[in-house]
Amino acid sequence: MNCPETLRVATVESLFSMKIGEKKTGSFELLGIDGIIFHMFQKVLNIPFELVIAEDGEWGRSLQNGSWTGMVGKVQKGEADIAINTLAMTEERLKVIDFSRSYVIDKITFAVPKPGAYPNSLAFIQSFDLTVWISILFVLFLTPLLFRCLLNSNNSYIQIMFQLSGILLKQSVNFNLDSYKNVVLFLSWCFFAAVVTLYYSANLSSFLTVPLEMPFARNFKELSDAVSRGSLKCFAAKGTFTINTLVNSQKEHLRDLGETITRNEWYFSGENLKSLTANSYTAVMTGSSLLKMVAGLEVWKRYYLSDDSIMSFNIGVVMKKDFCYKEKLNKIISRFNSAGLYDKIIRDESFKLWITNSKKITKTLLEIPLSLADFFGPFVILSVGLSLATISFIFEITYTNHYTKY
Repeated sequence: MNCPETLRVATVESLFSMKIGEKKTGSFELLGIDGIIFHMFQKVLNIPFELVIAEDGEWGRSLQNGSWTGMVGKVQKGEADIAINTLAMTEERLKVIDFSRSYVIDKITFAVPKPGAYPNSLAFIQSFDLTVWISILFVLFLTPLLFRCLLNSNNSYIQIMFQLSGILLKQSVNFNLDSYKNVVLFLSWCFFAAVVTLYYSANLSSFLTVPLEMPFARNFKELSDAVSRGSLKCFAAKGTFTINTLVNSQKEHLRDLGETITRNEWYFSGENLKSLTANSYTAVMTGSSLLKMVAGLEVWKRYYLSDDSIMSFNIGVVMKKDFCYKEKLNKIISRFNSAGLYDKIIRDESFKLWITNSKKITKTLLEIPLSLADFFGPFVILSVGLSLATISFIFEITYTNHYTKY
């Protein structure tokens, strides 16, 4: 078997995984996770290489005429000897090309930008959810009727409701406690008011200390629902097996997600992935190893990396059927795996990215002190209340003076 003197390597550029850099000598080098891995393999093989770029920017999908696109297509047509860039091993691809040993097991998941926290100025409202607020208002409007019926009080419904509201707001009230029944009802409402106010104070303090994050999609079901509502777009790599997996899934929400991506042609490539991740209304679906680079460390990451996945897959080097260096390459990959070099490369690249973006890292919620703007909402409510109280006071004085004269 004649072995080539120069290794033809098919690839496509993608953020963090594969970048093509030009040296001062005019030659090219591959950067990124898979670029570093390839240089390790090529150094041991000790064979010069030349790049074959897949013009369509795809990893590889089959067409109706039996040919393949992307990197897999380059190897299938004999235009390249191998291809590398997070290529998943699938039965369909093995019909036309060979794979080396797997050098990593990955899974398909997604990352979505965190929408941030609710403003602290609204914390006095968000201390309870809508259901609790409605329940409190329902009890507040219903209880005066109960008091009026059971106490046979001469006070009007409005007067009783204002007195009960005063207890909730920790104001002094004047209740008729001349009977045992009156005392029981009064103490029951005081207990209710104490529980509500204590819970409210505790929640308000916690939200002011650590602001509450806005909800976002945490699994594929929630992602599919968000895409259906139009609140999110979801992009996947073009020419990968991910879309076929979604479209042919037995789960309805995954099929809907795959069909929506296909219908809208929501695909990303190495050139536009960075711009997509900067969009707060865009989720990116691909291998978890790449998304870990995008999401970053938990302390400072702006993206939520979901723990949910639709499938796991092996990643290897694509080779043509009669590739003469197959056994030698498999031995190199076996040693690579035994040394745990893939995890080391991921850690090194993550640290480099952290150093590069250290000046852009925003403070975490725990590091943000309270400011005057955080109390804007309560101050507005207080100002409105004082203004209404002042207007009522002036009206009472004017009204009393007017009728005293007559």
